[in-house]
Amino acid sequence: MKALRWHGNRDVCFEDVPEPETGTGQVKLKINLAGICGADLKEYLDDPVTIAVDKALITLGHEFAGEVMALGKDVTGFGIGDRVTGLGRWYCGYCHYCKKGMYNLCLNEPFTGSTEAGCMAEYMVAPTNMVSKVLLEAPNLRK
Repeated sequence: MKALRWHGNRDVCFEDVPEPETGTGQVKLKINLAGICGADLKEYLDDPVTIAVDKALITLGHEFAGEVMALGKDVTGFGIGDRVTGLGRWYCGYCHYCKKGMYNLCLNEPFTGSTEAGCMAEYMVAPTNMVSKVLLEAPNLRK
């Protein structure tokens, strides 16, 4: 599959990479739309802001809409074909802050496109706690 990979300051390339595999509690998504955030621009224009230098060659992006293509082990509440969107921020669910529902302060905070492969690819995997179903149907504007 093709993915937009960050190599360094002002150095990003579309590359062929293997399709990701789902892990326990994860869904595999076909990405239909990916947004470019100001954080992505900062990573491109400046030295790494959120990308750890040891994560060079990471796939960028954390703003997306997609469709569930595969379910990992122990996934409930999602089905193949569900339309979803999500948060860039992952959270562990186990640290002091997560147990209090303060997920934005997670001590083990991975982030899509910075520490985990992002959405600027044909497919990505994400834990179900960062993905939400898109429930509303768009109105038919062509009548």
